[in-house]
Amino acid sequence: LYVPTSRTPWPAPGRGKPRSAGVNAFGLGGFNLHVALEEYIGKGATTVTVIQSFDSTEAHIELKKEKGVAIIGRGCLLPQARNIKELQVFLTNPQSDKSYLSDFQYDWRRHKIPPRQLEQADPLHFYLLEAVDQALEEAGLSIEDCQRERVGTIVESQLGGDFTDHIQLGLRFPEIAQELCDVLKEDRCSTETVDSIIEQYEQRCQTQWPQYRDDSGSFHHSSLASRIVRTLDFQGPALMLEDASEIKAALFETAFQLLESGDCDVVICAAGSRHLGHASISQGSHSVEGAGAVILKKWNDAIRDGDAIYATLTEEDLSKRIRCDEWPEFISFGIGSKILQVLIQSCFPDSIN
Repeated sequence: LYVPTSRTPWPAPGRGKPRSAGVNAFGLGGFNLHVALEEYIGKGATTVTVIQSFDSTEAHIELKKEKGVAIIGRGCLLPQARNIKELQVFLTNPQSDKSYLSDFQYDWRRHKIPPRQLEQADPLHFYLLEAVDQALEEAGLSIEDCQRERVGTIVESQLGGDFTDHIQLGLRFPEIAQELCDVLKEDRCSTETVDSIIEQYEQRCQTQWPQYRDDSGSFHHSSLASRIVRTLDFQGPALMLEDASEIKAALFETAFQLLESGDCDVVICAAGSRHLGHASISQGSHSVEGAGAVILKKWNDAIRDGDAIYATLTEEDLSKRIRCDEWPEFISFGIGSKILQVLIQSCFPDSIN
């Protein structure tokens, strides 16, 4: 094997053997994709037989259309509700003066996360972890007992956010310091005064925004999904999706595909965001933030395993829009609209249209 560093001839190995290559893509958040390619040369090419240990794909599709996918676990961390029980109460009487999660503290001892990471990493990582922990507990899924390579993880979130904004301050600090230095010198400040002011400014930034010094890689949104799989040691498919209006159902559509294909027995779907706006820089407020998670399983598998089923999902459900005009408080939940719809449906499975 060799790594080509420039355009170069690619001779065949001879004796009728095919040329082969590996293509690798490495993500900033820790996700890597590796594809092995082999030249097709007719009879000499390698033939791979795929053995299905489950029913046929057609059978999965028909089952999904008839029964749907089962929701066997739920979790949420919202300003108005810290868990599913509180969400049910809030939906019955949607009154709350809470709009931020400033008092939330993730228990680092649960998964032995270094306290320094809790201080410096993106808080959204731990909002999502809390929601997933709740969902796994409600589903009765033990991390130690489940087949970790059969658990898929999909996270949906909006790119950017306040954590990214704060990180930009850190990345651009040398440029900001130079601009500040030039302005102070124009005001005829002494060198000692300039150095002192710049040092105080940097210390103030580090005190107000500890994420400014993050070195865990959480500055990139792809790390939201890798945080979950690494912390819980899941070894199945994992990916991060951007929450955009044109792909609102992509989170669950992808989960359906993983279940239908037989690649996964269980799929964790989670969504969250943390966009505080300009107010976060001046006041440190948390105006729009939250996280939600559900555990999905094929309906017949859930029945076979005796799982509690809180609601079912079909492709038709994904095309429906939930009416939020009667509950304007939903706007401040800070999680994707589709996962919010699913959580509400699971709270009132018999009454939600």
